[in-house]
Amino acid sequence: MRGFPLPGQQQQRLTAKQGHEACLRLARMLDRDLATWLERSSNVPMLLESRPDGRREKLRSPRIRISRSMR
Repeated sequence: MRGFPLPGQQQQRLTAKQGHEACLRLARMLDRDLATWLERSSNVPMLLESRPDGRREKLRSPRIRISRSMR
């Protein structure tokens, strides 16, 4: 799986880790206590670290597309 799509973002996909971070960021915008509660009670960071391909996500560099005119 190569992440999940965001509505209206065409080909851009987020990893599970990026999605979790975005969720926490939104929670902080809505309510600081909600964000604190989510951070303390969530198992997501532990699950992301324990999954078999967790290391690849950290080491993977973003793909950079070079247009033909730049080659």
